[in-house]
Amino acid sequence: IAADAATATGDETLLSTAPKVVLLVTIDAFRCGFGEGERPELTDACPNLTELASHARFQPRAYARAPHTLGSLAGLLAHQAGGNIETLPAALRRRGYRTEAIPTHRALLRIPKLGESFDQADEDLPPISQRSNATTSEVVTDRLLARVEDATRRDTPTFIWAHYYDPHSPYVQTPGSHWVWSRNDAYVEEVKRTDDAIGRLVSRLEEL
Repeated sequence: IAADAATATGDETLLSTAPKVVLLVTIDAFRCGFGEGERPELTDACPNLTELASHARFQPRAYARAPHTLGSLAGLLAHQAGGNIETLPAALRRRGYRTEAIPTHRALLRIPKLGESFDQADEDLPPISQRSNATTSEVVTDRLLARVEDATRRDTPTFIWAHYYDPHSPYVQTPGSHWVWSRNDAYVEEVKRTDDAIGRLVSRLEEL
């Protein structure tokens, strides 16, 4: 919706019918069956996202542009035309949106031109997420909800990108513990925790 409105208005302020708050949520190294799949342990590991898919609110049949995080996110967040690179947040900022980011890894904002596209970026979580026993999905949801609630009180339309990092290695089976008995089991737990955190995000957004 925001993209359509931006196209219609050129470089002017977005139409009043455009969304006041636009969220982009990405998950690192996330693999789940959405009720099916070749790995039984992941078939039902993300019930909240599977429920969203059942209502056709997102498309689970998407494919990454590259087999690594930065390449995939560059394809999602940046567009090259005529030799020039423009990022999604920069395009929205040009059209009247305030842009904010909640990254969970330092490298994310090093994508060409991406870091400079945000008016505000959270710098607290990247060092935390690199700890071998860290889980940050719940914190990302907390911070994202706080940003959304703050944005709804402002007159300026806002774009917020939040990146969930937990399913990326190192895998944590029990939050706060360094012990991992099975990397596979630990990964499944990471997926479930991230799905729970996003489920809480969606529930709260529906209340706003």
